[in-house]
Amino acid sequence: MRSKIRKVIGIHSCKETLKVRPKKIRTIYIQRHWQKNPELKFIVEQARRFRIDFIEQTKEQMASWGKGHQGTALTVEESPIFKSSSKEKSILIFIDGLEDPRNLGSIVRTSWLMGADGIFLPIRNSIQQITPAVSKSASGGTEHIPIQFLSQPVLWMKKQKEKGYWLYGLDPKGSHSIWKESFNDKIILIAGSEGRGLKQTTKKLCDQLIYIPQKSSSGNYNLSVSLALALARTAYS
Repeated sequence: MRSKIRKVIGIHSCKETLKVRPKKIRTIYIQRHWQKNPELKFIVEQARRFRIDFIEQTKEQMASWGKGHQGTALTVEESPIFKSSSKEKSILIFIDGLEDPRNLGSIVRTSWLMGADGIFLPIRNSIQQITPAVSKSASGGTEHIPIQFLSQPVLWMKKQKEKGYWLYGLDPKGSHSIWKESFNDKIILIAGSEGRGLKQTTKKLCDQLIYIPQKSSSGNYNLSVSLALALARTAYS
């Protein structure tokens, strides 16, 4: 069973957690000599305001949180939860396998800012939890958008289709350009893993395979860029 305790690192990410769910924060960790840094000083002030325990750590101790901690980290007991709604328009993201936490963080950040309702990943062959590196790259996004890990992704997709969602698979060999496609109001954007693309079982479930045009055939878009372009297209269509 996954722990409900989530680790967050980085100044912006920690400030967003303090803004969104201060009462769910267990402990804040601050690098010594924080008084010299206005951003860290603000975090300590907020910790005192909300009566959150904070612990000073040496530079060496803070390094155990991973790269990019910027002198602060925290543990929090709550994450956004996906709830089905009767919204007329909804965008969900399904990633068919992803192992790079920074890539996931970038996707989370874009999905949050573009108004997506949730991100879903399979448990197998993928990241299995929201790591500190994910939270750092998401720059606050993990406090806003639900991220769910699926043990039966095929069954989940079938159920979403029954609820009126259309499944659009991002595939370089797709038959429809994202710029010319007329999207349904309730959609799931499906992207394959880096290097491997969409699984055949996933492709068969898609209502439409769409592609992003490019000027050169010698390269391709990475996963987070592909989803950013697709989100920009669908969120404002």
